[in-house]
Amino acid sequence: MFFTTPSVLHLRREEKALAEAAALRVWSKRLEAIFPKGKGEDA
Repeated sequence: MFFTTPSVLHLRREEKALAEAAALRVWSKRLEAIFPKGKGEDA
């Protein structure tokens, strides 16, 4: 069985959160490229 210390688990959670944030940013950029915002729309 594999045991990890709390600090290692914290780093893994932090890395996962950063990866999820990066993925969301990529998807938002892709959607913006497909559906560009018009000049009259709010940001």
